[in-house]
Amino acid sequence: MKISDLLRQSMKENRMCLALSLVLVVLLSLLDLYFSILLKDAIDAIVNFDPNRLTLCAIKSGILIAGYGGVYTLYCRARNAFLFHTMNAYRTKTFEAVMRQSGSKFCLHSNKDYVAMLTTNMENVREEGLDPIGKEVSLVVTGIGALVLMLSYNALLTALALGVSLLPLVLSFQAGKPLAQMNEQVAAKQAGLVAGVQNLLDNHKDLFVGRKFGFANALYEKKTIPYEQALLDKRVCVQRMSQIGALNALVSQLGICCVGGFIAIRTNTLTPGEVVVFVQLLNYVIEPVTNLPTLWSRQAGAFRLARCMEASLSPFADPQPLLALESIRFEHVDFGWGDKRCLRDFSYTFLSGRSYLIQAPSGFGKTTLLRLMLGILRPDSGTVLYNGKSGVDMDTLLETIAWMPQFQPLLEGTVLENIAFVLDDADTDVANLSGGQARRVELERILAQNKAWLLLDEPTTGLDPALQLDVLRDLVKSGKTCVVVMHTSDENVLSLFDEVVSLQ
Repeated sequence: MKISDLLRQSMKENRMCLALSLVLVVLLSLLDLYFSILLKDAIDAIVNFDPNRLTLCAIKSGILIAGYGGVYTLYCRARNAFLFHTMNAYRTKTFEAVMRQSGSKFCLHSNKDYVAMLTTNMENVREEGLDPIGKEVSLVVTGIGALVLMLSYNALLTALALGVSLLPLVLSFQAGKPLAQMNEQVAAKQAGLVAGVQNLLDNHKDLFVGRKFGFANALYEKKTIPYEQALLDKRVCVQRMSQIGALNALVSQLGICCVGGFIAIRTNTLTPGEVVVFVQLLNYVIEPVTNLPTLWSRQAGAFRLARCMEASLSPFADPQPLLALESIRFEHVDFGWGDKRCLRDFSYTFLSGRSYLIQAPSGFGKTTLLRLMLGILRPDSGTVLYNGKSGVDMDTLLETIAWMPQFQPLLEGTVLENIAFVLDDADTDVANLSGGQARRVELERILAQNKAWLLLDEPTTGLDPALQLDVLRDLVKSGKTCVVVMHTSDENVLSLFDEVVSLQ
């Protein structure tokens, strides 16, 4: 069962907690088996009317119960420590891998995919990948130990019991093969559900005003039904495996009890206590046969999901060499969304060291123009040239260009945590900032990147007119190449810039 690199590293960092928990679970399994031996002795003492032997069994049982309780407490602490620290380490490593994605690689997945990767998928790895490790070891140890004890009592009866148990084991493995793929399907459908729900909530106002409740419900069901179907398919697979194990347990216990009783009566080679305990020990053999296929299949699915997550994240690459960007030239660029054209035969050259104001009403391609400059979007026709050359990738551009989108949420926390240097009131929680104050923090965060080119989409939204002029004046005088998108006709603003580019 192959474990992904990041998960293996996290487990290795906490191997002492894992080793201690496994040692303790082995000890607990051996104590379980010793309880069976004491039960046999107690039954035989009762059958033979031997009070002294029965008293000794009672004393041993009391000591064993006390010891079992102490060992179990230590096991729980070690197991919880392993799960806690391993999952924290794994979450952090995965999050770092996400944040280290280059701009172009990051855009290959939606934010909803990353959210699912860092939340729901993590829970799947913990619940079905790491959590069952102790249970699996316990099942194996008790199963092998019970088999050894059964052989010591009667080899023929043991062979018969194994024959009855092995066939369901094969059937359970066959039934559990699709489970790993089903886990992936559930994760994919859940990511689609999260994205769909978020989209519907984002459009709540229009749906509510239009009283489009039935329409919204239909869209919601288009996402929930495939998700529930994937869950149902997985549940049916698990139930099928459990059904095979349950039927096997019933047939095995009744059959072995009858055969064991027959041998005890006819050959006198088994005591009543051994017959009863033989059936109990058979439970320890049947339980791994019943549960291990399900546990291993679900665990394989969880580990496969972890590998798929990591495979979707590109290895961290060294930063691209800085591009001494002297010009960005648009040559006969067309771009549109469906039938709507934002730019038609647009040609223009932006030069380093100058300031530009992109002016146009809403829907005329101002934001689209910035995205084309960054390489986030590609023209439908025409070319965008950087220093006279095409083919410069987005990652290289982001090393030279700082981009402030129109809508950029701040990080939860303080102003200081949102920018790289101290400002006045830097300890203020961003939740308490006004819209204009939040926008200023966003702008300071962009300026702190110290890039040669600045692409700013409505940077003064929410600011007072006088403060807008001060902010824009400081930007223009910064010596950086500024390309600012604004919908304004204020001559005081227009006069600040070297050139005004109208897209009307």
